[in-house]
Amino acid sequence: MERKIIDLTSKNEDFIFYTTELRGARDKMWFSFKDKPDEKWLFKKTNRDSTGETITFEDIGEVVFYELCKIIDIPCVEYVPSVCRANDRDYNGVMSKNYNPNEYMEFSGYSLLEFLKNFMYDNFNEEQYSAKNTLDNYEKALICFANLTEDISIDIDEIMLQLKKMYILDYLTAQSDRNWYNISFLYDEESGKFFMTPLFDNGDIFCWNHRENVIKHQYAVLHNKNKIKYLNELLLSKSVALGIHTATSDIDMSNPKRTIKFKLTKELMETIDNEVIDMIAESKELQDFLFENFALENETLAKAFKNTEKKYGPLPQLLKDQANLIFKLRSQFLCEKVEKRTKEQAKWEEINEAGLQL
Repeated sequence: MERKIIDLTSKNEDFIFYTTELRGARDKMWFSFKDKPDEKWLFKKTNRDSTGETITFEDIGEVVFYELCKIIDIPCVEYVPSVCRANDRDYNGVMSKNYNPNEYMEFSGYSLLEFLKNFMYDNFNEEQYSAKNTLDNYEKALICFANLTEDISIDIDEIMLQLKKMYILDYLTAQSDRNWYNISFLYDEESGKFFMTPLFDNGDIFCWNHRENVIKHQYAVLHNKNKIKYLNELLLSKSVALGIHTATSDIDMSNPKRTIKFKLTKELMETIDNEVIDMIAESKELQDFLFENFALENETLAKAFKNTEKKYGPLPQLLKDQANLIFKLRSQFLCEKVEKRTKEQAKWEEINEAGLQL
C-alpha cells in the first residue's frame, strides 16, 4: 500500500508541527503543510513498527471504512495511509484533515451521556441515571439538551438517523471500537446549530485488529464452517461498544480512556442481533438503506476495495478474503431476518385490520 510521507526532519521544511493529541489510545500529532498553514491535519500512529512489519491492520481498516461510507453516503473522515518520519525513525499510520476547522465547541459521546446522567439525577432517592453507551440514551440526551434553551437548534431525527445508519454499518463490518469517545458532536454558538461530526476512528473492522497469524486462524475456521453462529463465536471475544437498547460494554472509570474488553455471552449477542433487526424492521427508511446498499448483489464492499486499491495499490488478499466472508455472512443474515420480521409485522397488521372491520 502506497503511503504519504510526512518528513518532519526534512531540510525543505515542508511541514509545520503543532502539538500532540492526547485523546485516544494511539499516539497522534497535529501538523500542517507549509503551503497551507491554516489547514490542520492529524497523524495517527497505528500498531506497525518502524520496519513495516505488520502487527495489526487498523490503518487499512480506516481507509476501507472511509471508502465504504463514501459509497453509501455516510459522512466520514477521510484517512490517508501515511508514514511520519521523525527522530531518525519511520512511524506507520494514517493522516486525516481536521473535521472541525471552525473550532466549534465539541462534545464527545461521553460528555453528552454524562450530561444525561446529571440531568436525570433523582434528587429524592439520590440516585444517578445509568447512561450507558446506547442509541436509546443518545436520543434521550439530545432531547434533554434541546430543552435547555431555545438558542440550541438540534435536528434530533436527523442525528438519530445518522447514528442508526452508523450502527448498521458497524454491525455489518464487525466494528468493535465505537465507544463513547469515538462519537462526537459540534455546537456552533453563533447559529445555535448542534450536529454530529463525520465518523472517525473506524479502523477496528472485520477483526483485522489482530496479528496476521490470528487472522489466518480466524479465516480458516470461518471458511470451513461458513455459518453465522461460528462468526458470532468469533465476535464473542470483541466488545461491540455501542448498543441500541442494551449496553454491550462498560468503561473503566478510573481510566476513562480505556474501554474494558470482556467476553460477551451468547445471550447478549442474540439480544444485539434482535435489537438491530427490530430497529430496521420498524423503519422503512432503514429498510431501504439496508437493502439498497447491503443486499448481496450490490457488491458494496467489493467497490470499496476497488476504490481503495485504485488510490493506494493492492491490499493483502487475506484481509479481503476475511472481510468478504464476514460481510457476506452478516449482511445475508441481517437482510433475511429483517425481511422475515417485516413480513410477520405486515401479517399481524392485516389480521388486526380485519378484526377491526368485523
